[in-house]
Amino acid sequence: MKISSGYNFVPINKEVFHPSWASKVSQDIPFSDGEDGIIEVTLDNVSPLFVRNGAATNEDKVYSSYVEDDGEKRFFIPGSSLKGMLRSVLEVLSFSKMLAGKQFVDRSFGFRSFDGNKSSIKDYPNLMKNVHAGWLEQDGDQYTLYPCDGEFESIPYSRVEALFPEYKKVEQISNAWKKNSALVGKNEELYPKASKGYRLVCCGHMRKRNVEYLFPSQTKEGLSINKDTALKFFTVYEQTPDFKKICKYLEEGHRLAVFYILKDNNVDALGLSKYFRYPYKDSLKNMVGKQQAQGKSDPDLSETMFGYTGCDDSLKGRIHIGHAFCAETVHEEELGDVKGVLGQPKPSFYPFYLKQEKNPFKTLDNAEGIAGRKVYRIHKDGTVTSLSSNGNKNVESHFKPIPAGHHFKFKISLHNLRPVETGALLSALTFHGTKNVWHNLGMAKGYGYGKVNISDINLKGLSMNVDQYLREFEKEMNVFCAEKGLSEWHQQIEIGSLLSIHAEHDDAVVKYMSLDEYKDARSNENFLLLDKDETRLNVVSKLNEEDKKAIEEKKMKVRKVAFRKENESLYEEVDQLENERKYSEAIQKIDRIIEKLEKVQLDSKDEQEHKEQLIQKLNELAKGPEKKVAGSLDEIMNEKYEFGTNDGRYKISQYKVMKKKTEKYLKDKNRNCLTDEEINMLKEVFKRLKKAPDRKDKKDFDNGKLKEDFEKWLENKKK
Repeated sequence: MKISSGYNFVPINKEVFHPSWASKVSQDIPFSDGEDGIIEVTLDNVSPLFVRNGAATNEDKVYSSYVEDDGEKRFFIPGSSLKGMLRSVLEVLSFSKMLAGKQFVDRSFGFRSFDGNKSSIKDYPNLMKNVHAGWLEQDGDQYTLYPCDGEFESIPYSRVEALFPEYKKVEQISNAWKKNSALVGKNEELYPKASKGYRLVCCGHMRKRNVEYLFPSQTKEGLSINKDTALKFFTVYEQTPDFKKICKYLEEGHRLAVFYILKDNNVDALGLSKYFRYPYKDSLKNMVGKQQAQGKSDPDLSETMFGYTGCDDSLKGRIHIGHAFCAETVHEEELGDVKGVLGQPKPSFYPFYLKQEKNPFKTLDNAEGIAGRKVYRIHKDGTVTSLSSNGNKNVESHFKPIPAGHHFKFKISLHNLRPVETGALLSALTFHGTKNVWHNLGMAKGYGYGKVNISDINLKGLSMNVDQYLREFEKEMNVFCAEKGLSEWHQQIEIGSLLSIHAEHDDAVVKYMSLDEYKDARSNENFLLLDKDETRLNVVSKLNEEDKKAIEEKKMKVRKVAFRKENESLYEEVDQLENERKYSEAIQKIDRIIEKLEKVQLDSKDEQEHKEQLIQKLNELAKGPEKKVAGSLDEIMNEKYEFGTNDGRYKISQYKVMKKKTEKYLKDKNRNCLTDEEINMLKEVFKRLKKAPDRKDKKDFDNGKLKEDFEKWLENKKK
């Protein structure tokens, strides 16, 4: 049997592209190449489409977004939905960040498994042998656990009925909060008093479990709960029914009955039942951090274009996407009528959601990261998968999709967008001009609904055509790839995965498995992995020969920069020997550099020119006593390198060299003092040296020794 799923994952990009112009974005001051314009788009829905209006009333929630027009419903796709659709594609195409709170919700997950022989979670039964009972209290953002003074007791349902006759009516309630609340009625305390100083603690109904628990009311000295343990408890249980009520109960100052495990005399984990969900070591945020550097806070390309909000900073977007109104009138009788459960695995289902290479499956305790960005697969033609139904209206969805075959038109307004940014937007719209790939949006994407095709694009007020803008974006991405030592942009696995998932799939590939099949996928170590290696579609490059030549030149420059960084000490030796007028030794060193460059097939033109100048200086030195009169002191102090690794840097970068050069200047000029103008100039040089001190000067600058020496020396040179 093969695993099938309505979605798959695009691997997370390790490197993040941060546009160099992001800090210069403005609504008021245009870029020199910034443009305003309109992109008119026609979108066709290939399969039934449903995009719910978030503000719809209960009666209208079954309809896709619409406005009333002469008594008819005029359906439309909200601009916010289109923006989300395009931005999610752009984030992959432009190597964007994947941040907790934006692209995903940071959560911790727990596990509960009794099948120690087959499960990859083999330690769970042993962990649960050391469970204790206690009472949890909250004070602001601080949590304290008060261990029960005595052991908790498990009592069968029959004994609970003897203590509380009304229990017969609630024992089958699967929700622990509702079960406890039903027993205590309107009392403030959630747990009813039992005999001998105990309180009854009910847990949710589970298969084969027929006991509740008695917790001693008396407690021992409190134990502080660290923030990580508390956070894991709340995120593991946040999807538990009525957990918000449990949190409010705590906030109001009540004690919450919990089970806990100690480790090194500290509370290691908390739960709401004896066999509770024990938290995995890593959260989703930690997992992503293993795959993508999260340190740099600079905006990525999608943030630069669409804007962002944050606690300390925000940026208004320069792209506005209007609603896409249906060109045709869709009557009530034409709408579909769908009822069923939109069930699918959650992020805790590690065989799918975590990075898996081979069996046995990795978990949140030992995985190298998450599987990637979740993307819904495209169903073949306009087919949809039937939703299952269990008759429970509380969990079933009901919606009336717009039938396939309709046209939607919308406009995208651009303000002060650079050509590379316009190209990025068009690349997201068209999948960089790739054929036979489709977008999807709205509800039930995993079941085939919401498959759409961009059928027409018209640019207004812009200076180039679509392919030219795509070239600008592709060139920028290739330069980035070159800087990071990656192959060409269109060859990256993230791009190929994105296109492959957005291509058509047969029904057998996209169907959701049964609960039993999911269970097997989690426990059977020989079960097949979710197919991460779909047939790769490749972006067709839009670059011409001139573009490719320019990119190759950039790659060589990038390689040269990397070479200079790797051989920095060798370049510094050449500079030092030149400063000391040891030209012969400097030439030998630079010959070594040239030899290494030729070995790795890099250009050595700059180094050859430097060598020629060194040879010239060596010849001049060999001529003998001919003495050159020094230029102005200003020229000597502020002379810069014109080539090599120090190109653009001042030749005098040390305080000691500054003094030595000044003394030689005075000697050559047959003077023993400085002019006021020269003294002021030297003070500025001293400030420059102090601002970015050479490593040989730094310590003396820090302790003030150089300042004192400079002032004394300068005073002496005034006389």
